[in-house]
Amino acid sequence: MLSASGDATVVKDPLSLEYFRLGDREGFLLRTLRDPMTVAELTRRFQRQFPNERATGEQVLGFCASLYDCSLLLSDAATEPRKPSGKAPWYATLMSPLAIRLPGVDPTPLLGVLRPLGSLLFGRAFAVTLLVATLVVGMGLLGRAEELTIELRRMLDLFSPMHALMAVVAVVVVKAWHELGHAIACRRMGAECHEVGVLLLAFLPCLYCDVSDAWSLSSRWRRATVALGGVYFELMLAVAAGAAWLVLAPGPLRALSLYVVVVASVSTLLVNLNPLMRYDGYYLLADAWGVANLHAQSREALWGPLRRWVRGDRSEPEPLDASPRALAAYGMASIVYGWFILALILWGLHHALSAAGFRAVGDLLVALSMGGLALVGVRWFGGLVPRTAGGRSPGGFVRFGVVAALTALVFYGVASWPIDQTLYSTCRVENAVFADVVARSPGVLRPQVRYGEVVEAGQLIAEIEDTSADLRRLELLQREAETAVEIAGLQTRSQRDAKLLAEIARLEPTLAEVRRQLRSHDELTERRRLRAPIAGRVDPPVKLAADNASETKTGDLPTWSGAPLDPPNDGCWLDSGETVCRVAGDGLRVVLLLSEDDSGLVRVGDPVRIALDRAPAAVLAGRVEGVALAAADEAIGDQERLLEKSLRSPLQKGAVYRVSVGLLDASPPELQAGAIGQARVVTGRETLGGWAYRWLRWLVRFG
Repeated sequence: MLSASGDATVVKDPLSLEYFRLGDREGFLLRTLRDPMTVAELTRRFQRQFPNERATGEQVLGFCASLYDCSLLLSDAATEPRKPSGKAPWYATLMSPLAIRLPGVDPTPLLGVLRPLGSLLFGRAFAVTLLVATLVVGMGLLGRAEELTIELRRMLDLFSPMHALMAVVAVVVVKAWHELGHAIACRRMGAECHEVGVLLLAFLPCLYCDVSDAWSLSSRWRRATVALGGVYFELMLAVAAGAAWLVLAPGPLRALSLYVVVVASVSTLLVNLNPLMRYDGYYLLADAWGVANLHAQSREALWGPLRRWVRGDRSEPEPLDASPRALAAYGMASIVYGWFILALILWGLHHALSAAGFRAVGDLLVALSMGGLALVGVRWFGGLVPRTAGGRSPGGFVRFGVVAALTALVFYGVASWPIDQTLYSTCRVENAVFADVVARSPGVLRPQVRYGEVVEAGQLIAEIEDTSADLRRLELLQREAETAVEIAGLQTRSQRDAKLLAEIARLEPTLAEVRRQLRSHDELTERRRLRAPIAGRVDPPVKLAADNASETKTGDLPTWSGAPLDPPNDGCWLDSGETVCRVAGDGLRVVLLLSEDDSGLVRVGDPVRIALDRAPAAVLAGRVEGVALAAADEAIGDQERLLEKSLRSPLQKGAVYRVSVGLLDASPPELQAGAIGQARVVTGRETLGGWAYRWLRWLVRFG
């Protein structure tokens, strides 16, 4: 099926539903071939139509062969059955694991039902109404710019499960609506859409639709409407979501509305309307520039001269639809931008999977993507292999060797590029000096200070009262006083009666024993007085022995809740061995854990950069102060297990090393004991190739 589209002719294959855009000369030849004729007659008619062209019979025959290869011409001779076209090879998914296209369905019946909706949405009245609504909602958002800015900052926390889920839902909904806009616009403008399916874009399910039939439209404005149909639908969704954000109360629906606004606006500007990616902006630029297959022609302008030089091809290249230099510049810009976007997506996915404890999956995804790019490079080099009509060209192989050697030299230079040998790990802030205050005997707790107060060394923090011990002390004091009085009376009378000296001698050891018991009792009483071992701030204990929502091991209800020194616990019963508080001295340090392989790379004095989760923009500097083997899981006590639980979770099982880092900068307000962050340890210099080898070795071992 042939149709005119501007200055070109669009040919549609009714079997494979493929489209071919031909120029005026190619279109004339194809229309002329409707009637059987010889090559000589076809050449004469072409020269009469285009007298300034000097086409030869070989050139016309070559064009006919190209039409036959594209199944646009059929031979009367017996041929092999026609192979289905348009299907990607089996390795296409491996070459692009971030964009997996699943088989689609024909949406023609659905588009027939939605035809009235297309007439309404693409009418002038609705377009004017949408423009007015856009201005009104935009002014409303500007009027609440401060509140909007605060909400947008909260949205950046995509590692929160709730925010991540809302972002995924927003992307899926917006992109599905976007593709529906293309399909409805294509049908509304008079073209056909025969395929709609699911595309796993960075593992997010999105719709795709094939609107290639828009190339058959003769009006450039109609083709532009089809290309912008998705953006037009996203604008509708963004306006509706913005209005919902203005009227909804704070909550999940309001947050989801704001995510939809961001996705429908930012993604449109950075992705859909970006001409460097093969989305809506690309097709608009190709149509406006008059370059039918902009992607292929830009690559031909960029790499074609090199390929022809290597092969020794002296024939005239096929003409391009624009300046070769402009096309080559566009091709290079699109390649660089594509690599940048791919690196950004892989970094984001790897970081998200690593934070969720699936670092091996992230590494495997990066390896598959890099392997796909390597396979593309191998195929590109395979296309450079020189061939001539009579066989292989020796001179071409020499030129191919030169290109291969230069490419290998470039890769060697890139692999030899020096970089910082860097290790990353989750870290936690701890007090550099601290001491726990533990009850050494059971009794009734009488706090003398509260949490958050600063105490001096030796200051009384709390007392543990023991009523039975106090009664025993009173009994001992009474016995001491009675015995002392009795001895004093005997000593007065012993001057007249020598027999009383024996009684005094008997009572003196008893008095000494009572006084010894009193001294021992006073020592025990002092042990029940909990004093600060060092000067510092009184903090709650890291491990709480009781919980107001649980029972003790014996099945009894807990005797206190919260933290021991909390005001409601004044007078509660405290068992021996329970931690009352932690006294934290001045100074903080950072602790991180490394795997056994990475620990050998760390040395004392290595620089460390720390970014806290609560303040990721503030980067703190520090240096490694010590590396020690961490205790095994079964040997860690309750307090230590609680401290290292958050650090051990992202590591592999096995031996880990505990690294202590001293901070060099002044402590910001966000730097508090217990804060979690990410540490970057610079262990020296290495090459980019050495880093890649170390990463691949880790991937093979743990992936």
